[in-house]
Amino acid sequence: MKGLLSLLLYMALLWAHLITITHSSVVSTGDFNQDFVWSDSDHVRISPSGHSLTLVLGKKSGGDAALIISKKQFIFGQYDMQIKLTLDEKGRSTGTAAYYLLTSFSKDGNQDMILFEFIPNENGKGYILQTNIYTNGHGKREETINLWFDPTDKFHKYSIFWNKYHVTFKVDGVAIRVFKNYSDRGAEYLSTSKPMVLVGGFGKDGKFATLVEPSGVKTTRVKHEHNGRDWSKTPSSATFKSFKIDACVWKGKNAADCSIPSKTKWWNYPKYSGPTSREVADIKSIRKNYLVYDYCHDHGKFGGHMPKECSFPKY
Repeated sequence: MKGLLSLLLYMALLWAHLITITHSSVVSTGDFNQDFVWSDSDHVRISPSGHSLTLVLGKKSGGDAALIISKKQFIFGQYDMQIKLTLDEKGRSTGTAAYYLLTSFSKDGNQDMILFEFIPNENGKGYILQTNIYTNGHGKREETINLWFDPTDKFHKYSIFWNKYHVTFKVDGVAIRVFKNYSDRGAEYLSTSKPMVLVGGFGKDGKFATLVEPSGVKTTRVKHEHNGRDWSKTPSSATFKSFKIDACVWKGKNAADCSIPSKTKWWNYPKYSGPTSREVADIKSIRKNYLVYDYCHDHGKFGGHMPKECSFPKY
């Protein structure tokens, strides 16, 4: 996960792209040219319509990471993206990881984050899916599952739902995890004073090195070895398409407007104050049949001092 924090700083982008005019609900255009920016065009292959984008590592593009970032910052809402991963020329997933996430910016590393991470299996056969939550720079809230399909076979939809009550992760409409707001009981939750950008990333598994500054981002390259593999001869990629952002665009010092229930801010209605009965059933099924790791079960990781939310119901 340390590599992931570095990945988020691989943003040689202008802050001007992230400034918006007003609070409003937005339904994205679906065109990556209109809604996203990226730091290095050598890493990007975009369709003529702008509705499909591939992040590439390989002989031509080189480098350790490829990344796109939304032009706007958001508070709350739902974020959908269809993603298809690839294997290398020998049918292996070893060495590359893909990311789909929301993150705030922080010079001192105290960012909030909601993320999907596609991690290669140790045996190089396919990927496992990990979700995580960072609050004020505190992460280590990993939950990992085996997928019930091959993410390299075709596109699948990955969704993040976020409001003041909870975060729900979904895959193809199936809820796989919920993270509830127990801040009234002393647990940490995502801050409404930290707007987030939507990020898609792909790179050598966790190997990113960068430096962020308030006025922008400078990139620092370092060399890494991955079991002797020659990455200049191994094209690898992740393709993103059919994204939909239905969220509150950020402008200002608080999120009061983003928290008011309305037709354009539907996530604030009382019926979204917790997961639905169907979502709870989905999560229970996923945990029973596909769960690999849950941080709340890892007492050794925290030296016996478990995160407070682990003491409360998950859903």
